[in-house]
Amino acid sequence: MPDQNLSPPSMLPAFQWLGQFDPVRSVGPWIAAAAFAFVISALLLFFAHRGQLQKRQIVWMLLAPAIFNTLWLRQDYSFLLLLSALAWYFYTRGMEDAGAICMGLLCATKPNLLVFPLLCFIAGHRRNAILTSLTTLAASLLPIAIYGPQIYPQWFGAISLTDHSVFPADVSLAGFVGRMGHRSIGTALAVTVLLFLCRLAFTRQPSPLQIGGMALCAGILCSPLGWFQYSILIIPWFTADRWGAEETLAALLLMTPTVVPIALTVQDPALLTLGGLPYFSAITLMQAIFVTRVTKKRALIEGRAIIAPMHFSNPID
Repeated sequence: MPDQNLSPPSMLPAFQWLGQFDPVRSVGPWIAAAAFAFVISALLLFFAHRGQLQKRQIVWMLLAPAIFNTLWLRQDYSFLLLLSALAWYFYTRGMEDAGAICMGLLCATKPNLLVFPLLCFIAGHRRNAILTSLTTLAASLLPIAIYGPQIYPQWFGAISLTDHSVFPADVSLAGFVGRMGHRSIGTALAVTVLLFLCRLAFTRQPSPLQIGGMALCAGILCSPLGWFQYSILIIPWFTADRWGAEETLAALLLMTPTVVPIALTVQDPALLTLGGLPYFSAITLMQAIFVTRVTKKRALIEGRAIIAPMHFSNPID
């Protein structure tokens, strides 16, 4: 049996349109279009940072194996990267409604990313969360209008046919721990991470811009299935700040050639686990980095709030 495509029904109208073209003759144009989407995303980030990206950030962005794997396998992640880059850009420019719409479309294509509106709502950004959710809902209802209400039961049936956690490229907690024979523990860890992020959003109230990176990492780690190729969606948010040793290490781990997990896709659980370890470690470290960024920036803001009255107080008093 061929492998199942796990994309949600919201992608079916696009797939149906693409289906009218000859698959052999369309390979070249598709790769060219995907590469163009990636180039546009990279240029958007470069100009948004006004040329201040570090050299290592540029090298990583241009040579990341996830990018080449996406192009080689003719996947659609480059187009989703463009949506992610646009969302990040709009948030940096204070255009939160436009950013929410882009994130809503992204969530419609990858429902595991609905962590984003959830954290936004908990952090008090209600308008942003509602607009994101409504955009996702509108895009998700479109297939029902075209194909009928049975389309979602058919999708749920299709995604339950195969266990993709046997592939090392699945870097979700459930998949990674599941390859060691303890999927229930991985699921429990994923729930724990989600609860921690919800508490962090409630207590620290990060901005949607800060939530973006955390939510994308959580969408990979805490979902039932999270391919390492999803990591390209994190590029705009991960390169937003200058890198230190931790960021560089995470980037290097993601530079692991895809031949490593492919070569270790065998029956031995230990080798399966080893094959996905670099990518899993990278996403986990990224999650920790985004959490640290939130806590540090919040602490800095609170520190300024304490220092400011002291600075401007009357010395006679």
